[in-house]
Amino acid sequence: MGATENKVVSIDRANVSKVDRSRISGNPLLSSARAALERNLSRVMRSLFDSVDDDLYDRAERSKDSSMADRFFSAMREIRLNRKTVEQVFVDSCLEHFDKFWAKPAHGQPGLPTAGLGELSLVDDSDLEENLAISGVASKVEYFHKEVLFALEQRIGHVADGRAVTPQDNPVGPRGFCEAFRKASKTLDMDLTIRLVLYKLFERDLIAGIGALYDELNVLFVQAGVLPHLTYKPRNLEHAGGARRQRRTRPKAREPLEDEDDDWQGHEGVADTVDSVAPDVFQGLFKLLSERRGDGSGRKIPGGGAAVAAYAPTEIINTLSGLQTGLGNDAATAAGLMLKDSDDLARLSPEDFKTILLTQMPGGTDGSARRIGGPEEDTIDVVGMLFEFILNDQNLRDPMRVLIGRLQIPIIKVAIIDRSFFGATQHPARRLLNELAQAAIGWVEEDGREPGGLYGRIEHAVERILNEFTDNADLFPEVLEEFQVNLAADAERIEKQLSQETRRVENRERLAIGQELVSESLDQRLKASPVPDSVRNVILDAWPGLMVTIYLRQGEFSEAWSDALKVVDTLLWSLQPKPNNEERQRLIKTIPSLLKALRSGFNRVSYDAKHTAEFFSLLQSLHLDVLKGIRVCPEPEPAVSAEVASALDELGESMDALPDVESEDDTSQGMSDFSFDEHFRQAETLMPGAWVELTLEDGKPQRAKLAWRSEYSANCLFVKRNGTKVDELTTNELAQRLREGKARILETVPLIDRALDTIGRVLRTVESRPESGHPAKA
Repeated sequence: MGATENKVVSIDRANVSKVDRSRISGNPLLSSARAALERNLSRVMRSLFDSVDDDLYDRAERSKDSSMADRFFSAMREIRLNRKTVEQVFVDSCLEHFDKFWAKPAHGQPGLPTAGLGELSLVDDSDLEENLAISGVASKVEYFHKEVLFALEQRIGHVADGRAVTPQDNPVGPRGFCEAFRKASKTLDMDLTIRLVLYKLFERDLIAGIGALYDELNVLFVQAGVLPHLTYKPRNLEHAGGARRQRRTRPKAREPLEDEDDDWQGHEGVADTVDSVAPDVFQGLFKLLSERRGDGSGRKIPGGGAAVAAYAPTEIINTLSGLQTGLGNDAATAAGLMLKDSDDLARLSPEDFKTILLTQMPGGTDGSARRIGGPEEDTIDVVGMLFEFILNDQNLRDPMRVLIGRLQIPIIKVAIIDRSFFGATQHPARRLLNELAQAAIGWVEEDGREPGGLYGRIEHAVERILNEFTDNADLFPEVLEEFQVNLAADAERIEKQLSQETRRVENRERLAIGQELVSESLDQRLKASPVPDSVRNVILDAWPGLMVTIYLRQGEFSEAWSDALKVVDTLLWSLQPKPNNEERQRLIKTIPSLLKALRSGFNRVSYDAKHTAEFFSLLQSLHLDVLKGIRVCPEPEPAVSAEVASALDELGESMDALPDVESEDDTSQGMSDFSFDEHFRQAETLMPGAWVELTLEDGKPQRAKLAWRSEYSANCLFVKRNGTKVDELTTNELAQRLREGKARILETVPLIDRALDTIGRVLRTVESRPESGHPAKA
C-alpha cells in the first residue's frame, strides 16, 4: 500500500537516543519528570489501542463501500500485529525529544522535526492532508490544555537556565507527541485514509489522557520549589505520584432547591474543573452588589425593618419558566414596562427584570408581600451583568447577540439551581454559551438565516433550551452535542475549501521563492565566471525550470539541487582557460559526463530539441577552442574602474561638506517609528485560527480567520468561515491596517471568561475609589 518501505524501524531502546543524558540522570527532578512522561505516554497508547479495534470495526460495519470496509478490517489486523512496535516507537521518540531538550538547554535543540506542524506540503496532496491532520491534533490538544501548558513551559524554562520554551521545542508538548505518533504510525502498512482516521482517534485519547501527565509534572516542579506561586493550580491531583482522581465535594456556595436530588449535577468533570479564581470574583461581585444596595447585608427591608419572607427557590424557578416560555410581554405590561418583542426581555436591566419577576410571583398565604431571597437576587444580578456584556460584545454581530441573549432566563435558572456555574469552566451550560458564541464569531448577515446554516443551528439550540429546559440540566450537554455534530457536518467541506485555498497560496509563494533562489544562484555563478552570451542565454532559459521543479519537490538542501548546481559549475569551469596539460586532460575526461548531465536536464524540462542540438554543436566548438588554448570567455570586469572610484571619492567629499537637511516627508524614518510598535507585535504574534475584522476596499467590514501564516515570508492568508479567501496580507500590511483602524483583532478567550474578567475589573475599579469606602489603590 505504499507504506511497506517505511516499516523497517529500529526498536532497540538502547539505540533510540544517543543523547547525553547525564544532566537528567544527575537531577532527581528531571529523572522523575522523565519517568512520569514514559509512564503516562504508555498509558495513553494502551488506551488508544484498547479501543481502536472497536472503532475501526464500527466504521467498517457502517461503511456502504465494501472496498472501504475491507480496508478498515485490514487496518485492524495490521494494528493487532504491530501494536507493540507502534507503542514502543512512539514512547521512545517522545523520550528522545525530552532528552535532546535537556542535553543543551542553553542553546536548545528540538528533538523531533516538526515541519509538519508549521508548513504545508505544496506538491503532494497526501502529504498536505497528513500535515493538516497532525497540525490539527496538536492545535486542539494545545487549546484544551493551554493553562497547564503555559505554567509548565514557564517552569521548564526556569529550570533550563531561563531559556524561553516555545510550543515547538517544549519537551513534553503536544507537537512533539504528534510528530512522534506520525513517526510511529509509519511502521503500519495502511493508506492515507485509514491513517487520518488513526490520527483522529489519537487526538481523542491524547486530549482525554495527557492532562494527568501535565498535572503531575506541574506538581513535581512545585514541590521542587520551581515557580510555586504561578496562578495555575492542578485540576485534582492528591500527590505528585499521579494519584487516582476523585470528584471534589460540591462547593459550599451551592444551595439545593427544596426537594432537590443531591445528585442533580450529575456530570462527571464539572466539579473537577472549578476555577480557583472565578468563585472569588463571584463573592467579590456579591460584595459590590451589597454596597450598591446601601447596607451591610445588602438587603433593604421594607416596612420599617419588618421581616419579609423570601420566596422559595422552586417558586422562583417556576415563575422564571413561565417567563421563559412566552409570558414576558404580559408580565412587562403588568409591571408598567413596554416591550417591543420577546427579545427585549433580555435587554432589561436586572432591576427592571426583577420588577417583572415580582409581578408574576405568588403572594403569601395571608396576602402579605414577599421578596426574592438574597442568594437568588445576587444570582439574577450577576447573570444580568453577564448578559449585559454579551449584548455589548463586539465579537458578535447584532443578530447573534440578541439570539444568544435570549438564553438569559435559562441561565439564571441554572445558576440558581447550581452556583458552580460561575466557577466550573466545564459546566455544561457555560460550555454551551461559549460554544455558541465562538461559532458565531465568523457569521455575517450575508451568510443568511436558513435553518441549515450557522444562524439556523444556533437558533435551533436556543429554541430547544427555551422550550424544553425546566430544572434538569441534562438538556444542556445534549443540546451542546447536537450543535457540535451539526457543525461537524460542515467541517469536511470547509476544511477541503480551506486546504485548497491554502495550497494555492503556498504553492504560489513557494514558486516565487524558488524562482528567486534559482535566479540568485545562477546569477552569482555567471557573474563570477563569465561565458559567451550564447551559452549564458541557454543556461538562463533551460536550467531555471529544472531547478525550480527540484526546489518544489525536494528542497534546496537536497542532493538533486546540489547536483543541478554542480552541472552549471562544471559547465562554466569547462569554458574557462586551461593553462596546463593536467587541466586539459581533466576537461577531456569531464566532457562526456557533462554532456550526459546537460542532456538529461534538458529532457526533464522538455527543452526545444532544435535549440538543444544547436547548443551541443556550439559547446563542442567552444571546448575544442579551450583545448587549443583559445580564450572563449570574456574577461571578468572589475567591480569599479579606477576612474570611477576616483570620481566617487570626490563626490563623497563634496557631499560631506553639505549641511544636513531634515526631510519633512521622510518615509524611512516614519517606517522605523512603526517597525516594532504594539500594532506590529500584535500582527506578528497573531496565530492561525484567530479572527480579525477587516475593512475592505468598499468600506464594508468583513470577518476573516487567519488560516495560514507563511514560514518563508510574512504573508498571512485570511478566509471566511466557509474557507474562501478574503485577503492576503504581509505582517507589515496587517500592522498598518491595525494602526489605521482598518483591522481589529477579535477576542479568542471564551465568552463567559471574558465577561467575568470584565466584571472583575469593574469591581476592582469601583472598590479602589475613595467614595466606595475602600482605600484608593496605588
